[in-house]
Amino acid sequence: MKGMIKVLLTIIIGTFLITNVIGVAPLAAATKDAGQSARYLRMGVGARALGMGGAYVAVADDSLACYWNPAGLVQLKNKEIQAMYSLLSMDRKYNFLNYAQPIKNKDSNSGRCFGVSVINFGVGDIRETESPENKDISRFDDRENALIISYAGDMENGLLLGGNLKYITQEMNPSKGKQGADGISVDMGMLWKPKKDMSVGVILQDVGGSLKWDTGHKDSLPVVIKAGTAYRLMDNKLLLALDVEKVAHNNKPRLHLGGEYSLNKNISFRLGVVSAYNTFPTAGLSLKAPLLLFSTQTFCVDYAFAPDTFSDFDGENGFNGSKHNHRVSVAIGF
Repeated sequence: MKGMIKVLLTIIIGTFLITNVIGVAPLAAATKDAGQSARYLRMGVGARALGMGGAYVAVADDSLACYWNPAGLVQLKNKEIQAMYSLLSMDRKYNFLNYAQPIKNKDSNSGRCFGVSVINFGVGDIRETESPENKDISRFDDRENALIISYAGDMENGLLLGGNLKYITQEMNPSKGKQGADGISVDMGMLWKPKKDMSVGVILQDVGGSLKWDTGHKDSLPVVIKAGTAYRLMDNKLLLALDVEKVAHNNKPRLHLGGEYSLNKNISFRLGVVSAYNTFPTAGLSLKAPLLLFSTQTFCVDYAFAPDTFSDFDGENGFNGSKHNHRVSVAIGF
């Protein structure tokens, strides 16, 4: 037990060091307006990950790795399709769909994998006003989408590397005319497994990201750095994970803690905590079964109860993060 505690303390300290040392250069270069664009890219995807408090950078062992840490895609044994539906407040829509597939390599023992993901976010019935009377002019919608192409490879010796190329679009239709923007950004991820039951992960998200509007205006996306550790206990029945996240325009990092307990191969329970200015709990569960009788294909339904603080740091711009929402994911492995 003492040995396990020492290992956990070591990886926790290492996570904080990685976040602060590696994060200094890219985060310092961010502009003040960075952070207001494409915020949905920081909301997190997949009910399994969100049920664990968003502590998933060093886990990333399913198709959700496309979002959390593309390096983890190498851990996939089979093809997988996953989709998430969110019930959010304030007329918001937030959904996710992806596909990931391992690539067989006959000439090498190293593994490779690629994935394709789509994130859809929208806000309807936005109030448009006219100053100085603050009089209503009309209502309009905001539609935002991201297409993510992922690729990962096994560098052997337990080191996995991966990256994402994102194409991001946004479209609004206020009374003064339709407005649109698009742009690209890059993610770079690393996952290292020094032991079979332990992993360490780091990811830089939205490097060089921006949205250029058809009006000529350009919005920068904030660079995000996440570092995490994960440890498996009790013959892989218990999974513990810790992530530290730093967004360029926020002075305070965000902490994610999570755990998953597998009652058996078909039922799992999850608890987590996400903390920035305040702390909020998360919870979730999953049910897995063969897609067809006697089939090797699997069908899994995940549920998460998670706070809105995933979309913004609690305390930022008066946001209190107290609203919890429901997320449901469905995954098919084949």
